[in-house]
Amino acid sequence: MYQTMNFYVPHITFGIGAAQKTGEFVGQFHASRALIVCDKGVRAAGVVDGIEASLHKAGISTVIFDRVIQDPTMEVVDEAAAVGKQEKVDLVVAVGGGSTMDTAKTARMLMTNEGSCADFTVPVKGFAPFEKYGIPMIAIPTTSGTGSEVTCVSVVTDIKIHQKLAVGDFQKMPVDFTILDPETAVGLPAGPTAACGMDVMGHALESYLSQIATPFTDAMSIQAFALAVQALPKAVENGKDLQARSDMMLASTMAGIGVGNSNAHLGHGMGHAMGAAWHIPHGVAIGLALPYVLEHVCAHMPEKARKVAAIFGCDLKTDASPEDVRDAVVAAMYKLLDQVGIPKASQLGKGLKDLDEIMEYTRHEWDLCQVSGVPFTEEDCRRYYTDMLTR
Repeated sequence: MYQTMNFYVPHITFGIGAAQKTGEFVGQFHASRALIVCDKGVRAAGVVDGIEASLHKAGISTVIFDRVIQDPTMEVVDEAAAVGKQEKVDLVVAVGGGSTMDTAKTARMLMTNEGSCADFTVPVKGFAPFEKYGIPMIAIPTTSGTGSEVTCVSVVTDIKIHQKLAVGDFQKMPVDFTILDPETAVGLPAGPTAACGMDVMGHALESYLSQIATPFTDAMSIQAFALAVQALPKAVENGKDLQARSDMMLASTMAGIGVGNSNAHLGHGMGHAMGAAWHIPHGVAIGLALPYVLEHVCAHMPEKARKVAAIFGCDLKTDASPEDVRDAVVAAMYKLLDQVGIPKASQLGKGLKDLDEIMEYTRHEWDLCQVSGVPFTEEDCRRYYTDMLTR
């Protein structure tokens, strides 16, 4: 018998060119002034221009906050919220990747709730709920990675303790409207495309290979993984391939729905630690961690592991042991990492000299690492990092 299950999904519109029609979707919000949240790169690339023009055509004035940074700090979130309050906006439109959407999601909550970002941050495993709903928000992702457009959590960085923390609320944090437009991702270079794709893989595999997964999340996560396995190498090879971009954008959002309703675990625990300690892109860190997610969990979930192996195209005998299946999917993941150009730890200048440091950072993420349901020990952690740092 299944236990009680909850499943949270915002309104989603998908279509090539849909972002240029943003103004057509805002009538339901009865807004008059919008805060467009982005980073300077997205703004300079002209992605915001058509969206802003569409809002103006709908009679909505705009103010732009373009000071989002990678791995947004609590201070940046507070700054965005202050601009929104000062400008008396009644709608937030986030245009960008996960850092932009996480900044906007939290800032719009701070526009209606007393306190600063620090007052609502907790370790990634838990939430500190808000008293009031934030102002309405539209999310327009320009990368295919974080799935933040469909989750109830934002991840922010505390620069004082060098740790990533969560701001979340199952009921109040999800955005009101998500616009998926593959054209917005066409200009993303191969390196960031690959890194973002690894975040998709992490969300899909960690949520699928989890003891708290449900039939709802399984359906989203395994389909997202299947799409990404085929589309990511194509999107990396040819960033203008609209079919590949479409599939990756769908995969990102579907994986976001999966992980948003079942949580990530070991890969993101290790990934957060590597990001905080080594200041590498989140997706690269997730890519480095994913083989160890599969090594740690697959033998304990043989039926699901076989589905992962089938999607990878692994050639397995019908009587293959759980350990054989595990080894096959780990090898397939390493092959994919090489194919899309995710660097090894050694190529990032990391070696055994960094082992004790990364172990210490990972201890801050220990609770998240355990969410898979397969116990993760200090010995496991040291063995995985030793392997990673000597490859």
